[in-house]
Amino acid sequence: NVATTILSSGRPDPRNNESGERHLMLKRQASAYKKTDKPTKHQKALPPEVYRQLLRLSSTPRAKARAILLSSAVFFCMRSCEYTKTSQKEQKTRTIRVKDITFRLNGRILPHDHPRINEATTVTILFGLQKCEILDEPVTQYRTEDPELCPVRGWTKVIQRIRSYPGFKDDWPVYTYYDGKNFSDLSSSEILQDIRRIVDIMGPDVLGFTSADVGTHSNRGGGAMMMYLAKTPIVTIMMIGRYE
Repeated sequence: NVATTILSSGRPDPRNNESGERHLMLKRQASAYKKTDKPTKHQKALPPEVYRQLLRLSSTPRAKARAILLSSAVFFCMRSCEYTKTSQKEQKTRTIRVKDITFRLNGRILPHDHPRINEATTVTILFGLQKCEILDEPVTQYRTEDPELCPVRGWTKVIQRIRSYPGFKDDWPVYTYYDGKNFSDLSSSEILQDIRRIVDIMGPDVLGFTSADVGTHSNRGGGAMMMYLAKTPIVTIMMIGRYE
């Protein structure tokens, strides 16, 4: 912060030497910090069977809505703040809204109320301002033949559910939920509980990890891993996941 303040006043970076390189003492200090830091604990990527079990075992309307939302978000390697309500008061990433989602049938746009929307061949999501500083980036995924895991059918269900609510507006976020009496938000904490519950049910003998090893970021990692195992080019995975 001190260096940034000095730089903003038009003066040289005090962290660098006369050659423009980081000062040796600062380099050594940073290296020493790294040696004492605890290793980063990465959240495990979720395999497809976790999503299948979640869809099958969700018994209430709200739980089913969360399961469909999560299993649809995985195809776009979404961050939790892009499809659920988080506890963050301020966030750079914009949550996906109904109007950000476009369905096409063989290249032709289908309105959300089109009777053949279930037959759409692609779904495109317009991502707003993101952590990588890109604004309004469209990402498209194609329909799959899988009866449970399909980005087109999944997002169709999300849209149809929200459109059925009273007073519907197309700028509502996709985490909007109505129980017949009150409106509420599908939260990232609920999604986390769902993920950990299914992981506990399936167990480490099947998955190779426990619920302590997963989190909401496991959905983003799960999408990337599925594409990687399907031999999707790395550059394509980066584009779909909006990786920097």
